[in-house]
Amino acid sequence: MHIVRIMTLVVIAVFLTGCGDNSQGSAALRDIESYIEQAPDSALTALRSIDAELLCSRHLRARHALLHSIALDKNYIDLTTDSIISPAVSYFSRKGSPDDRFRTLYYLGRIRQNAGQSEEAMELFVKASALEDKVTDMAAIARCWSVMGLLYSRLYDFEKAVWSYQKSSGLFLEAGNINSYVNDCLKTADAWWCLGEYDKSLIYIKTVESKIDKVSVNTVSRYFSERLSTECKLLSSDDIFNTIEDYISSVPSSYIDWLGVSDSYYTIGEYDHSLNALKKYCEINAGYDRNAGYHAMASRIYEALEEYEESSYHNSQYIHLTDSLDMVILSEDTKFIQERYEKDMSILQSKNKNLAYAIATMILVVFLTVSILYAIRSNRNRKALHNLFVTAAGEKEALENMMRSMQLIDFDMLALISERITLLNDIVLHHRLPGSKNARIIEKKLQALLNDTKEYLSTVGIFYSIRNSSFVSYLKSKGLLTWEIGYCCLYIMGYNAKEISGIMNNSQVYKISSEIRRKLGYNDGKLRFESIMKSLYDKHKP
Repeated sequence: MHIVRIMTLVVIAVFLTGCGDNSQGSAALRDIESYIEQAPDSALTALRSIDAELLCSRHLRARHALLHSIALDKNYIDLTTDSIISPAVSYFSRKGSPDDRFRTLYYLGRIRQNAGQSEEAMELFVKASALEDKVTDMAAIARCWSVMGLLYSRLYDFEKAVWSYQKSSGLFLEAGNINSYVNDCLKTADAWWCLGEYDKSLIYIKTVESKIDKVSVNTVSRYFSERLSTECKLLSSDDIFNTIEDYISSVPSSYIDWLGVSDSYYTIGEYDHSLNALKKYCEINAGYDRNAGYHAMASRIYEALEEYEESSYHNSQYIHLTDSLDMVILSEDTKFIQERYEKDMSILQSKNKNLAYAIATMILVVFLTVSILYAIRSNRNRKALHNLFVTAAGEKEALENMMRSMQLIDFDMLALISERITLLNDIVLHHRLPGSKNARIIEKKLQALLNDTKEYLSTVGIFYSIRNSSFVSYLKSKGLLTWEIGYCCLYIMGYNAKEISGIMNNSQVYKISSEIRRKLGYNDGKLRFESIMKSLYDKHKP
């Protein structure tokens, strides 16, 4: 028996010696890892050529899977399933260094992002960022914060985007990656621009001026593009004109954002220069005639030049293209909104699913209506505002389809849906015609809905009373009025006090919050109002 035990130990020792970290497979993976950042294409070829027999342990198979996923990502091959990375996920979730766990979480998040699962991706990035104090790869942490900033921007949560990009740019600078540092500083500036904080945007643009000679030509072009969009909000026509000239003289023509240059010339009233820049855009971009932004810009220029037939043609092309692309843009730019509500949609299991879907969609319409008005008031960029209008068009179509298919629905709810369809139809109609006059018409249409604050908040309260009767019943039991319940529900929809004050044009937000605190018994002021609402909502979920 003793001899058998000794022989068993010898066999195990031989196996471990032949398949440990000093094996041929381990050495090959270490070699590939040493150059995967600089030569990802060579790394990918090498990883694919490794003999599977060399990967004779779970650790080696996990490391190979992780490096394979990294190489694919760096070669712009976007995975949408975890079939390749799964060995790394199962192994490094319990073993391995903090760097291994971090990279596994990050690249699994990238896969979820590629698959359009933005919420799951964000959760993985947040988990990865929690390990940053233990991770040695500074550039990897910076990339994680940078992609989180991108996701926050897609959600139009620009304050969090600023915070994420500030983190990533600082880490890129610390890691010595100047090009990525400058890029993320410019992304920070863009996020400040979207928030209407043009002075802060310009500050971030100026911080990178001294490093422009150390970055790629693409990054230089982006620097001038961001600088122009900000200067158009703050500086004189002469200053903007000089910046345009610097841009054109500093960057090769094929790298210049000629559409942005055209818009900048248009802003300062140089319509002939604006048209010439637009023609440059056409020369460089073969598919310019399928770009809705090009036709919108051309329509504005020709109108300013009093060439109305040309203006009308480009406007009709703009309408045609935006109509055909509506659902594509909708699917790309509203995923977070959809995901935000999907997890709370247990009401959709009820018997009357048509009614439930109507309620869910109506809540989303309220959210969109408020978002559009807030975007106009905050002077967000035209692209973000346009995407909100496209979303409104999609929701209008969804509501109309529901109206046609429903049989059992409350009369008051039917009236509300009909009213919202009319509003959305007006919004979409006026958005088809670009120009500041139409923007004012749109804002008036939206403001008509919000003029009576208590009526609007009562509508929100009605939606939530059906969607989550337990939560609303609790608030009613505490003596809250219907409009006060609607006010509380805005916090559940993700708004904060500052945003609600801007949306409702009401300086009494804190007074309203204090009165509701009193009714709910939270007079000590230790908890933020948002935290109180979310805590109560979680306790009374359907």
